[in-house]
Amino acid sequence: MKKRTKMTALCLLCSTNTIAQDEIVQQARNQKKTTAPIVYPHLFVGVEGGVQLSSLNDAPKEPVSGAYIGTQFTEHWSWDLGYQYHGNLSSKNEYTDISFFDTAIRHDWYFTNDISVYGKLGIAYWNINTNEKYQKSIKENGFSPLAEVGVNYRVTPNVYLNAGYQYMDEVGNEKSGQYDARTLMAGISYHFKGKKQAPAKPTPITAKSFVKPPLPRPQWNQRKLQNYSKPPFNLMWRLNLIAINLLKRQRRRLNLTN
Repeated sequence: MKKRTKMTALCLLCSTNTIAQDEIVQQARNQKKTTAPIVYPHLFVGVEGGVQLSSLNDAPKEPVSGAYIGTQFTEHWSWDLGYQYHGNLSSKNEYTDISFFDTAIRHDWYFTNDISVYGKLGIAYWNINTNEKYQKSIKENGFSPLAEVGVNYRVTPNVYLNAGYQYMDEVGNEKSGQYDARTLMAGISYHFKGKKQAPAKPTPITAKSFVKPPLPRPQWNQRKLQNYSKPPFNLMWRLNLIAINLLKRQRRRLNLTN
């Protein structure tokens, strides 16, 4: 019976060990599939392009191109600084060149591991150069608020795709003309996330982990032992020794007389 009970206990320990190891391996595989190694903060760069939905003085709409650089503070918050060129808006008697320098704060709401909806708020510095026939060229610049909403998709841990709608309010002035810049934008960015430190390996569950540690040995209190060497205990001990010696002498005497 004892052998059977020992064998059953060992079988249970081995089964729990294998089950725990399988769960740990499965969790590691799922973590690799669902999550990406992320290091914050980190830098990112990107390029973008788009189509204008409005133009200055109803001029023909030109494609938009741009580039940007920024810092990803957390998974949800980032800041970027970029440049956009809205092309040459030319007509029969007028030639207009429009460009922007913009900066904005962005927030991402992730509803899956790799897809998010984002919103941006910032400010844009616009520069308009207008050349008309038989007139002097007009160079105007100023600031306008900027807003953008869109969708972001994380293709790999470092490559992101995004598409959105951008709006700049009251671009231009009375001399150059004024309009609200509305643009459909799409872009790609690369995030320099660096190297993430490898997580500590989980310790496997073994039969040794179920063995109880040995109980500590009882230790005598040295202070109590020292107290017995002090008076009055020292005097009593000596009196006991004297009495024992006297009894031994009497027994010897009795043995000799007999």
